[in-house]
Amino acid sequence: MKSVLTFAGLAFASFAAAGPCRPRTTTTAAAVSSSTEIASSTATETAAVSTSTDYSVPVGETTRIGIPPGTASDTSFAIYDGSPSQLWQYKAVNHRAFLYAPETGDYTVTIPNSDEITLIWFGEKAIEGWTRANADLEQDYPGGTSKTFTIHLTAGTYTPFRLLWANAQGDLNFIAEVQAPDGKVIVNGDGSDNKYFVRFACDESTPSFPDFGYGG
Repeated sequence: MKSVLTFAGLAFASFAAAGPCRPRTTTTAAAVSSSTEIASSTATETAAVSTSTDYSVPVGETTRIGIPPGTASDTSFAIYDGSPSQLWQYKAVNHRAFLYAPETGDYTVTIPNSDEITLIWFGEKAIEGWTRANADLEQDYPGGTSKTFTIHLTAGTYTPFRLLWANAQGDLNFIAEVQAPDGKVIVNGDGSDNKYFVRFACDESTPSFPDFGYGG
């Protein structure tokens, strides 16, 4: 079963976004996309492989990202508000957005843990050509050590961002936190700051992501 949601900050598809096209201090939503697909049981800790003939992709919104440790793996649940309730065995969730930089400086993403695997990409490779080998950050089970990646961004720019999480069987969790240069939390498991993640720029200067399931 496939499901896609959008972050009022990020778009996601379980293997595309809501909110304003340009962040302002007065906006009430941001934008990240994500999607979920069934992952092949023979492709442990790799990208998701669809085993469904249903290619429809439900769309919704979320203001957070991740599954907290301790979440029961044998119970169906909706990963984000508005997404279908389902078991999360052999599944993957693909998130994407543009990270808008209101100020010049170092932006940091941290993955404290992941079960089974979380991968993150920035820049052009987050749009297409993304592979495990060229990921900017990878956190695997059992983890044990928090992983961090820092990227320097110029004020006024939009940087493509992608996060892919996949689970095989058993326990599951993933949390990612993105911080602005001043230490402000942009997004984590609790919510999203709407000034930073957007689906596209109002002037259409941002490139388009491929459709989920077709390289996106």
